[in-house]
Amino acid sequence: VFERPILDLGCGDGQFATLLFNKIEAGVDLSEASIDAARNLNIYDDLNVADCTKHIPYPDSHFKTIYSNSVLEHIPDIEGTVREVSRTLESGGNFIITTYGDNFLKELSDAVGNNIAESYNSKITHVSLYSIPYWSDLLIKHDLKISKVIPYLSIDALVQMVIFSSSIFKIPQILFPKLFWNLTKNKLYSIVHPSLELESGLGFLLIATKK
Repeated sequence: VFERPILDLGCGDGQFATLLFNKIEAGVDLSEASIDAARNLNIYDDLNVADCTKHIPYPDSHFKTIYSNSVLEHIPDIEGTVREVSRTLESGGNFIITTYGDNFLKELSDAVGNNIAESYNSKITHVSLYSIPYWSDLLIKHDLKISKVIPYLSIDALVQMVIFSSSIFKIPQILFPKLFWNLTKNKLYSIVHPSLELESGLGFLLIATKK
């Protein structure tokens, strides 16, 4: 349940949000180009370019839900982001994230070799891959408590995604972003969905509630 008002933290071009919402109150991203693309979708009431590690441009206790899809692993200053999330989230509100865990690089290296794994990890700029206990301690420090963790993404699914995100797909993705998304989202879903029933995975969905 996404209680409103909702903030999409690291909204990118907004395409992911279209899978969940017809309308969403707010989105923020570090990239001005991404915000411009998200604005063209006409699903966000408000959009801002912002460095969320320093300041989310909304008042204290403004949102009931803040969600972030596959963003936090790209942010060096995770604690700065969590601090701002806690500030702008009202008491009882939920912080909902998907991210990868600290086993990501090792599992990928075992499957495809160190060189490929490290090259891929560098290309997609993973700089913050942490365990659930790390997340729990950090969130508690900022008045957030984990209420649910759902693991997902098998190594087989990840390898398919590595292939799917190779350079051969980059040109159509840049030239025809909306068409590319419409053609590929079902394929991505078919890759990820079978791994939702895992006891452990390379990634996880985490829900934390503000005290």
